[in-house]
Amino acid sequence: MGGPVNGILNPKEAEALGLREALSWLKVEKGGRVLIEVDAMEIVTALRSKFIDLSYFGSLIEDCKILLTNLRSHGV
Repeated sequence: MGGPVNGILNPKEAEALGLREALSWLKVEKGGRVLIEVDAMEIVTALRSKFIDLSYFGSLIEDCKILLTNLRSHGV
């Protein structure tokens, strides 16, 4: 799944976008226990943070946090 994505400025945003898409798919599929692995520690830190980042990256992370609350059991 390589190649540029319109509007994505850096790898951190691309990975957050991919995570959001995966979590959206899990919501539709009613996924059970899920272990989420990402390459960027910055994403893990942002997911665990209570700080609200108003950037595009921050909005992707907030979407991911909301989607994570829909999963019964998950680990990041």
